[in-house]
Parts: sequence; C-alpha cells; structure tokens
Amino acid sequence: MIYFFNLLLTIIFLTISLFHLYWAFGGTVGKTESVPVTEKGALLFQPGFMSCIVVGIGFLLMIFLLYLPSLDLVPERFSRWILWLIMGVFLLRVIGDFHYVGLFKKVKNTTFSRNDNRYFVPLCFLIALLILVINLAA
Repeated sequence: MIYFFNLLLTIIFLTISLFHLYWAFGGTVGKTESVPVTEKGALLFQPGFMSCIVVGIGFLLMIFLLYLPSLDLVPERFSRWILWLIMGVFLLRVIGDFHYVGLFKKVKNTTFSRNDNRYFVPLCFLIALLILVINLAA
C-alpha cells in the first residue's frame, strides 16, 4: 500500500512539475487560472521564467525526497523529518492566507478561487494525507 502511495505522489509531483516547466518555457494553458487574483481580476503576481523553473525543479526534488528513506544516503530520521516538513507546507497551503488562497479565503468569486476550492485545496490535502500515512507507516 505504501508503494502505491509513493507512486501516486510521484505522479502528482511529476505532473505539477511538468506544468511549471511548460509554463516556464512559454506555455499558457492553465497558467492564469492557477494564479490568485484580486476581486477586480488583477493577478497577484506574474509568474516568470525563473519562478516557474524553481517550482518545477522543487517538485522534482520532492520526488527524490519521497524515496530518500529507501536510498540510505542520510539517516532515516532526517529524511522522515524532511517529509514531515513537506507535509506541513501542504497543510499550510490547505489553510491558506485567509484572503486569496486556501479554505479560509475571503475572495471567493474568481476563476482561481473556484479552481482552488475544486482542485488545489483538495489536492494539497491529499498530498499531506499521503505523506502522513507514508511517514506513520515507516
């Protein structure tokens, strides 16, 4: 079962990484729908080449960190703490900033907000839950 959870997280992280790398090199599909906007529809930030590359590589790194405990490169305790930290980041994303993203956002009538409720928050919760199960099973 843990193998399946690792595989599922690998697929999720790889997909997210590929989207960010696609956006970094000029792709536009889904890019604006994935960025929080103000009540008036203005993007909160304009994701550029470097930010998309960093996030894309970051998700590839998370795949490596998922398998770090089985590689015996560092003490298992250290690699498990890294996974706890990643889980915490995704739980914080679920909670959000209390304004534009997460469960407790105030801006709720934008395309991003609807996507956040339908896809991004549940996905972040699933990622955190899967990491929790993987860590507890170790």
